[in-house]
Amino acid sequence: MNQAKHIRVFGHPHSGTSIIKSILGHIDEVYEHPYEIENITPDIINQSVNAKYIVTKWPFVSDNFFDYPTPETPKDTIQIFVIRNPFYALSSINQRFNYNIHAGHTAQDWYKDAALFLKTSQSSQSNIYCIKYEDLFPDNYAKVKKLFNQIGLNFTDEIFNNIKRNNVIVPGAGKWDNVSPLPGPLRHVEISGYGPGFRPNVKDHGHYRTWQINQEFKNMNSDDKLDLSNEQIEYLCTDKVQDIFKQLGYEIPSVLRVRQSK
Repeated sequence: MNQAKHIRVFGHPHSGTSIIKSILGHIDEVYEHPYEIENITPDIINQSVNAKYIVTKWPFVSDNFFDYPTPETPKDTIQIFVIRNPFYALSSINQRFNYNIHAGHTAQDWYKDAALFLKTSQSSQSNIYCIKYEDLFPDNYAKVKKLFNQIGLNFTDEIFNNIKRNNVIVPGAGKWDNVSPLPGPLRHVEISGYGPGFRPNVKDHGHYRTWQINQEFKNMNSDDKLDLSNEQIEYLCTDKVQDIFKQLGYEIPSVLRVRQSK
């Protein structure tokens, strides 16, 4: 059986776990399991052939990730814990689920996950690397490169050239057309009836996620994408949440600060 080390990427939903896993999967010595899975299985290990590392991702924060070693999380498991400004993470969730929010996706869940992120980032747990979504992109991905170097990965800057790849994330959703000479935004999913320039509807989950994971690797936080309920805004502005929020170095988006002052 392959003795590859397991790299688990996890965090609050819609916080960048997919793109981090995808970038890791561009590294030659890394086998990327394409789908979401909480714990690694013998089948996945067997699929990795001669890879030095196996990367998986789980878009939630499970308590058992912190209690190791266990059969699911051996001592040498490498974990990357990611968090994102909740105003943008929750806006993305709202758009995806049309405000029909599932367990694990709520503002209250973000607070719990963020508190764990802060605690972990201040602890001495050597197998968990904490990084904020907003820190992935500045200075030509400097903090990502530093993290990968700390893990001991061998890579070049080519791994960040996401639009040259065929990234897969949802079973049965097709794959991205990486052959077309058209520029990135005009490439298309290889599914009958989808042509150049087509962008799947956000509610067409499989096809939309396949389209999304093949876009340029850049910060997608934008005030014009804010889409929050009044209840979510009120909760995120409570003292206990704002305490964690500020310790993480986050700020309330300016457009919402203006709304609050009226």
